[in-house]
Amino acid sequence: MNEKKTISKLTKGIDSPALLDYATEEHGEYWRGHEDRLDHLIKTVVLEIESLDQAASKPIQFDHEKPKTYKAIWAISGAGTYQESITDLTGDAIYKDKTWAHNSDKKRIDHAIKIIREISLAVSGLSEEDQKSLTEEQVENIIREFGPYLIYNGVKIQIEALRSAVRIGKLNFPEEKLCIPDGTITCTIDQVTDLKFPNIEFNIGDIIGVVTHSPHFPRVLRMANKHKSFPRGATIQAFPIKLDHLEDEIEFTNAELRGIIGYISKDHAEFAPYSYII
Repeated sequence: MNEKKTISKLTKGIDSPALLDYATEEHGEYWRGHEDRLDHLIKTVVLEIESLDQAASKPIQFDHEKPKTYKAIWAISGAGTYQESITDLTGDAIYKDKTWAHNSDKKRIDHAIKIIREISLAVSGLSEEDQKSLTEEQVENIIREFGPYLIYNGVKIQIEALRSAVRIGKLNFPEEKLCIPDGTITCTIDQVTDLKFPNIEFNIGDIIGVVTHSPHFPRVLRMANKHKSFPRGATIQAFPIKLDHLEDEIEFTNAELRGIIGYISKDHAEFAPYSYII
């Protein structure tokens, strides 16, 4: 007897007919006649996001046996800055009335630093009991000595806000571990193509963590696969953030699917994402 397949709530919320119309009307030269492939892409991306959401619902997962293999955590900038929930920048305009997007830049940075903190403490070898008595200054010194780098490449105002937060002590994080790649960022494509890492040696098996919200991952990693943005031999691990409400997740996912459809048709992204683990 065949089991009845359950359709997820996220899948139910995806407007596939509208996405198919968008693809064939706006990017017809690429997608017209390939509707089956497009339908497969939509379903694949939704499954990816669901898997990322499951991981985001659990405590931070990293290889406790090999914490030294984590060399860098890339926090992809979001709406707002570390000190503003939303800005007047053109890139934030579409998020003005979408409260779920507000503070996403800060949320991603904070999540990345939480990951770096946990990895650094694991590398230090301190017992859980000893860790409880550490001051913030001591933790910062441990990150300075043992922690992976924080990679961040937002727009100028975002970079300035992050650096200011570190310098005035609003954010306890050592400047020495903050890596801001060169280049002018105006959109996500720039973040991927101008992505650079600290001048350190990456060996096979070393890990680079990537932090962003679950619906954002599929587009970023498909661009990264196109532009080969990561050091050769490094393993990419996703550290996703889940949105609080399903309706926000659905809206974000529909928007990202449009982005993926357009980026693939313009040769800015591959059909499949850069290989990663969760």
